[in-house]
Amino acid sequence: MRQGVVIYNDWAPLLKRLPDALRGKVFTAVLDYSETGVRTETGDPAADMLLAVMYQRMESDLRKYEEKAQSISDARREAGVKGAEKRWQKMANDGKNSKCHLPMANDGKNSYNTNSNTNTNIREKSTLTCAKKESAAIAATPVPKTRHDRFLQWLADNCPYIAGHYKLPSAELLDKLIAKYGAEQVAEQCLNIENRTDLRKRYTNLYQTLNNWCKRETELNQKYGKDRKYNQEGRAERAEGVAQLLQRLADEDDQRAASASLQPHSVA
Repeated sequence: MRQGVVIYNDWAPLLKRLPDALRGKVFTAVLDYSETGVRTETGDPAADMLLAVMYQRMESDLRKYEEKAQSISDARREAGVKGAEKRWQKMANDGKNSKCHLPMANDGKNSYNTNSNTNTNIREKSTLTCAKKESAAIAATPVPKTRHDRFLQWLADNCPYIAGHYKLPSAELLDKLIAKYGAEQVAEQCLNIENRTDLRKRYTNLYQTLNNWCKRETELNQKYGKDRKYNQEGRAERAEGVAQLLQRLADEDDQRAASASLQPHSVA
């Protein structure tokens, strides 16, 4: 999902020729395309022609942005690899890393072998071994996830539409929601929004939508009690029972009518 769209000055002369209502439809279509990537039309030939030009320019801008982002990512990755190679080489040639210890001599003291070649080999092997072990330990250490990271992962697993189409809240806004309404209600409202396929496309900002839905739920609970949901479930069960009773009575009426039609009529 794109984070925004650039409006160019050379579009202004064409936009000014459109009526206000049609101009609003053009801007709405542009924003929808920026958010979803789906092209829409207004039904007006002139406006749709302008939209086609705007869509083409937006696609060109997006390609340039992605190419530039990929180039920067590749450059940073290459610089990181070169920096890591230099550090490894320095550690291999230094041999004085305080976390690496050379083998103990027979007298119980750290000392080098009198043979210079043997001494150099021991030092290099010890340094490289220690560096590899330290690097492996760092790589194996799990990085603790923040609450915001866990929330985004939960959204991706349980609410894929929201995760792919909504503007997600920052860590600060998420903390504000949880502090105000509680994590359980925030998660429950996320599932409600995800499951309301008739309503979820109306919203684009998850923080604002959750704040409104949680506020409404809190007000209803304060007015009707926290067991309102269970009362609703009870009403639904009673309504289903009444519907079954009415159906049974209608079936009995049909059976009596059928029996009456089969009996012979009396002769006057």
